[in-house]
Amino acid sequence: MKIDNVVAFRITCVFALMVGVAVVVISLANFDKIAARSPRIRALAHAKQVHLGLMEYAIDHDYTFPVATSHSNAAFRQLSNPLRPGYYIVPGSAWCAEYSQDDKSLWQSSGGMQRLGPGENHWAYASGLTAGSKGNLPIVMDGFSETIGVYVNDPDKRGGVWRQEAAVIVRVDGSSGLEKPGLDGRIYEMKSGWPVDIFSSDYGTDPSQLLNPW
Repeated sequence: MKIDNVVAFRITCVFALMVGVAVVVISLANFDKIAARSPRIRALAHAKQVHLGLMEYAIDHDYTFPVATSHSNAAFRQLSNPLRPGYYIVPGSAWCAEYSQDDKSLWQSSGGMQRLGPGENHWAYASGLTAGSKGNLPIVMDGFSETIGVYVNDPDKRGGVWRQEAAVIVRVDGSSGLEKPGLDGRIYEMKSGWPVDIFSSDYGTDPSQLLNPW
């Protein structure tokens, strides 16, 4: 049976419209995912810049990274070449809630130098490491919750900037990535067939040397 040309045209138009709507829906879904990841990717890039600053410091100090005991700000202040203050700020982080990513007031308040007072740094730090430490050990990471080594899913709380969906981790050898915390907020990696908390002594990390921001 022959289909009237007008009917055929209408069917074609309806089909094309349905395909178009499907493409838009898929595109919007992907856009939301990309938009959600964009701040994380930017934060990861800034964390890697902090790591480069640490490496420059180590070259000038017998391959030893800065040592601190109270908070990570004290370690980052020692860097030989102060980084842009914006590298230490992550928008939405409760560790530095009053500053935006490129807040000029932070730069001006420090006289163009790296001051890193309370609330001016998002990054946690593993002190006591050297350039010769195991390359897989974490050294720069998102600030933790009040419990060292643990992230939370509340963006209004410290350690919850990514809602426990990811954590920025940079390791001694410079490798880095966004790693997914477990349900308990800890970051695990398989070791000898078993999941091991990367911030535990079982992994090789010294938990007592993990420092939150100030």
